[in-house]
Amino acid sequence: MDNGLEKKPEPVDRPPVTEEERKRIEYIVKQYGSIQEWRKERRVEMKDDFDYDFKIMTYLLGAHAAGIAGGLTFLKDKDNEVNAHGVGLIVSLFCGGFVISCIAFVMFEVLRDSIFTSFRLGEPFPSYSVIYSFRIPQTLSLIVLLVAVGLIAFKTWQM
Repeated sequence: MDNGLEKKPEPVDRPPVTEEERKRIEYIVKQYGSIQEWRKERRVEMKDDFDYDFKIMTYLLGAHAAGIAGGLTFLKDKDNEVNAHGVGLIVSLFCGGFVISCIAFVMFEVLRDSIFTSFRLGEPFPSYSVIYSFRIPQTLSLIVLLVAVGLIAFKTWQM
């Protein structure tokens, strides 16, 4: 019974299936039994891949946060006033790396959500250049972390 209150889904205009896509679909159905089973297995694989990246992101955030806390604690201590020269730069590097890590983390979460949504809705997922775009700030954050740790090692060696 149609009372006019239920919203009907809009028809989706999809381009016609090419011969290559048809062969790919036939292969997937032959291997997995159905497209839904393939999507389910692919989601599990993607979840495992994203879990690895999620751990990397949280380790970077934690390392920068620990560097900020350690540097501020060192500056706060009154006994280290003589050796505190240059520690502000190190704390600034950790702060900058933390901000970059936060940006990479947000990019990663938005990307992960869009990929899982595309799997759920059966839409094509973004290109690989979009998928790995969060790696740029992630790598930059790692470089800043290594520079800050290198400065700490150099400062310790000078003492």
